Amino acid sequence: MSEVIQSKIDNGIRWIRESGIYNVEQSATEIYGGLNAYYDIERGAYPFVYTEITGYAISLFVQLYKYSGDEVFLNRAQSSARWLIDIMRYSGEDENAKGSFAWAYDFTEGKQLKAYSFDCGVCTKAFLDLYEVTHDGHYLAQAKETLDWLTQVMQNEDGSLKASYNWSLKKSLSVPSIWYENSGCLHAKMCIPLAFGSKALNNPSLIKSVEALLHATFKLQRRDGGFKVNIFDNRVNLHAHCYALEGIIYLHNSLKERDDLLTSFIRGAEWLLSVEKDGKLPEWDTTRFLEAKLQTSYVAAQAIRIWLISYKLTKDQRFLDGANRSLSYILSMQCGTADNRTRGGFYEGYRIFDPLRFRINRINTWATIFTIQALTMYQKFQTSEAAQLVYEII
Repeated sequence: MSEVIQSKIDNGIRWIRESGIYNVEQSATEIYGGLNAYYDIERGAYPFVYTEITGYAISLFVQLYKYSGDEVFLNRAQSSARWLIDIMRYSGEDENAKGSFAWAYDFTEGKQLKAYSFDCGVCTKAFLDLYEVTHDGHYLAQAKETLDWLTQVMQNEDGSLKASYNWSLKKSLSVPSIWYENSGCLHAKMCIPLAFGSKALNNPSLIKSVEALLHATFKLQRRDGGFKVNIFDNRVNLHAHCYALEGIIYLHNSLKERDDLLTSFIRGAEWLLSVEKDGKLPEWDTTRFLEAKLQTSYVAAQAIRIWLISYKLTKDQRFLDGANRSLSYILSMQCGTADNRTRGGFYEGYRIFDPLRFRINRINTWATIFTIQALTMYQKFQTSEAAQLVYEII
């Protein structure tokens, strides 16, 4: 089994490096170093270059560099960081936008003039990861600028984070009907760059922002352990729920005396088990009329990471059993075609129209990154401490 998993990891890394999902053409200066969101098999095209996913890729490349010592990974990470800083960073006169990054570069429309708190936090974590291995103060300075934007512009009085800032309108807007366009539980993951940045910058005041964000997040956790996606919607979006748990358990590592963090995390991990079936997890705990049901590989990969950490912390066999079931599912989601653009990447998931399931014909970049890490974590969790697994979460 170990050899099978390692082969899956190697093929996933090959897809990230060589398939075209990473823009390697240096003459294409507007996109060089950025990663495309996914490959659309039916259209034979990439839709846009994605800031958030480029941040995840930087953190993955840094980890692979640490594991292997291969300078190619470090070079890729640095090229991606240059794309974020040189192309996607705000460079205008609006003081409330400084430190933020445009969320995407569309191949038809160009740069999208809107920044998301979540995406910018992911990029901040990436810059801090790069600083840790290069000691290049340029990355630390950029992390500080973005953390200042998150805490001074985007954090609400109740501790929650505004979802986005529109560069053209020069203000933040909330759209109640779209889950990620509001302050929500997903923003708990921003505790990771805030806590990491507090240590790297020797800035204890960032922990106050963390505490405020946690306070807002705990208000969203339901009695059954699931996190409401935001204040407008009592349902659980499992992708966002997992993000919340990732931020909470990272803080448990940093703030050892906080038993409430561990309790919240384990309750959330148990709730995930309650909605898992045969290793598969829905995108939402309940769907609305005419709303498509989804099963995604990236949620399964997130759940594996959470359950492996939960098992290490509690020795509760239920968590390991859940991880094993979802492991079988995500191993089946890797594309094995001969086409270089798809081979080794992981399919996004399925649309469900009971009793029928239709595969989404997209090879998804964040699903592939999360799965590479979930499989790597599975390979090493028996011999690793829980704290080590937590700190490696991308």
